[in-house]
Amino acid sequence: MLSCLAPRYRLLDVVFALWGTVAFLGDLGIDVWSAVTYYRAGRTVLALLHFGLYVLSSFVLQLLSCGWFWVDWETWCLHSLEVGIAAYKRSESSHYQEYAYFLTHDISMMRLIETFLENTPQLILVLYIIIQQETIHLFQYFSIAISFICISWAILDYHQSLRLFLKDKEKLNFFSSFIYFLWNFFLISARILCITLFTVTFHWMIVLHFVGLWLVFFLWACLQKTDFMKRKLLEPFYRATVAAILYFSWFNIADGRTIHRCIFYHTFITIDSLLLLLSWKYLKFPSILDHYESLFFWLAVLLTALGLIIRMFYYKYVHPNVVKETKKVSDETDGMVEGKFRMFVATAKKPYKIQNERMAHLAHQIY
Repeated sequence: MLSCLAPRYRLLDVVFALWGTVAFLGDLGIDVWSAVTYYRAGRTVLALLHFGLYVLSSFVLQLLSCGWFWVDWETWCLHSLEVGIAAYKRSESSHYQEYAYFLTHDISMMRLIETFLENTPQLILVLYIIIQQETIHLFQYFSIAISFICISWAILDYHQSLRLFLKDKEKLNFFSSFIYFLWNFFLISARILCITLFTVTFHWMIVLHFVGLWLVFFLWACLQKTDFMKRKLLEPFYRATVAAILYFSWFNIADGRTIHRCIFYHTFITIDSLLLLLSWKYLKFPSILDHYESLFFWLAVLLTALGLIIRMFYYKYVHPNVVKETKKVSDETDGMVEGKFRMFVATAKKPYKIQNERMAHLAHQIY
């Protein structure tokens, strides 16, 4: 096993950790503001739905934490920022850097799960309420803006932290990070727009749509035989969580050639989004959206096209493996060499034991 030390914690890594913490605190504040506002306006059901999504995501995170011995992630969020800043101030690479990357990755992964179980459904709910009421309040402006940014940022933050966590992977620079954020922002925005428009017309039927696709993605995760959880009884629960993420965004979960699965997924999800959009366009009831029908329709199409084009541009020109041409690109399982995973050397028993065990399960998620 290689014994190279972790790369030095960069200023860009500190910025990622800082922004992630700020986004988390801002999102929490908006959640409280929204729930209280709905409750005071007498819309108890909306307040309960808003708060219920927070409870659901917290429950899922806690259950998954049991599978990897994670501690309370809300407390660890601030701790990881503190450790990251301290690691950046150290001029030399050290095992302290490893611990910073370890914490950063855990927080990023939990934030990603929370984003798709709480923030994304909440955003769709807010957009649905605005369209139904044909009015928008100040807190909803903040909620929409923060949600769209946080969702795209959570995907970028997780991918960045994963590349930092896996020592042999090339890191994202500022430009590649921006492009990665951009194509995720466009694709997520288009997906959310299509789901929202469908919900405005068909209301509760979106639940049937979600359950149907969730079952498809859950079966897909099962067929790929994921092996992420230390406690095997929780593996189906992890697959169920991944299926919920896949309803909104791509998430790689298995070894092998990623591009084929990626093309299949984007083809499937684009067709599904188009069907949602067409259902709204031709079966909708009269509403305030009639004046903006063409705008919303072509906006969804444009966002999807831009997202896919920018994604292809990213992998063709600014992907870390392309930028560093001397790095050999292979279709083997990422992080493998001579049958062993390259990983940081453990110096502390418990955190690094968990780190090394999980390293093998995370290597394939780089794409």
